Amino acid sequence: MSPTLLTVITVLGWIGAAAGLVAYAQVSRGRWTSSSSAFQATNIVAAILMCVVAGVNGVWPSAAANVAWIVIGIQTLLMAQRARLAEQQAATATAGTVAVEPAVVSVVELDLPLVETPLDLATAERVAESVTLTGALPVVTPSVTTETAPSALRVPATVA
Repeated sequence: MSPTLLTVITVLGWIGAAAGLVAYAQVSRGRWTSSSSAFQATNIVAAILMCVVAGVNGVWPSAAANVAWIVIGIQTLLMAQRARLAEQQAATATAGTVAVEPAVVSVVELDLPLVETPLDLATAERVAESVTLTGALPVVTPSVTTETAPSALRVPATVA
């Protein structure tokens, strides 16, 4: 092998070693996760470069370890890709559905004084027509004025 080719291979080996250290540092510092594509791709490239150097120099245990490193990295990248595809398919499948939250019903008990007043049928109908429901509480809005209300229903203005 020519000295120039051997030098190129050695430089590639050093680049691979540096790439592996950078990947390890990024994960150790929390900038990358061990399952990230950047970490796995950097490890694969580093392992390929160092495997070439080990093979050219006849360092077979190192070459075999780097082959295993390459296989693990490729397998991890493929698993991550499958997981991303599954997430996308699940998101697409649920994109058309609308989540409906169950209704919450509140019951409020009011301690109101009972006013006993004889009402004629016409007055009772007017009161019934003016009842509107807001939530769970009925709100009575009588259509009678204080001038036309029976005296038993009138509330003095000073009472709060």
